[in-house]
Amino acid sequence: MITYESGRREIFATNSYSDLYTTNREPVEGIVPNMKYKQLKHMYNHKEYTKTIGDRYSPAWSGVASAFIPGLGQMISGEVGRGFLFLGGHVGGIILGNVIYASGYNPAGGYIGTGAALASIAVFAGVIALDIVAIVDGVRVARVKNMYEQDMRKLYSVDVKLYPSINCTYANGTTYPTAGLTFALNF
Repeated sequence: MITYESGRREIFATNSYSDLYTTNREPVEGIVPNMKYKQLKHMYNHKEYTKTIGDRYSPAWSGVASAFIPGLGQMISGEVGRGFLFLGGHVGGIILGNVIYASGYNPAGGYIGTGAALASIAVFAGVIALDIVAIVDGVRVARVKNMYEQDMRKLYSVDVKLYPSINCTYANGTTYPTAGLTFALNF
């Protein structure tokens, strides 16, 4: 086990089957059920994310989804309002850029004014920058939400195991072997 100055601990040797579904880092303190990304982003470092079996959200697919439709990755990860903000910013930027472009168009001469052209190019560059931020944010949201759920599984999980067992039963002066199951419950 490694204990860092911040108090975070990492454990490297475990033997439990349930460890396939959790990470080796200690759960973050102060988490409660049904927390939103707005609260979680200050508690988790997305760079410490480790994929485990049972992760609900795919960071890669969230990034790809946000590349095609800005904000879709956030929506897939359960942050619908955040996703609509990115989508609204994208659509609003496209509309604003086209309005600026159209306002500088001179139908008589068939050309666009320099000011309108530069302004619309600046707006479209801003839209592209927003789209890149949406892709990166979609990946981060998925990672942080997965880390939160990993910690919730670790804090509120019940480990149930069944073991085969053989016991001896004494009846009528004779000992008989009896097969059965042993039920172990850890919480």
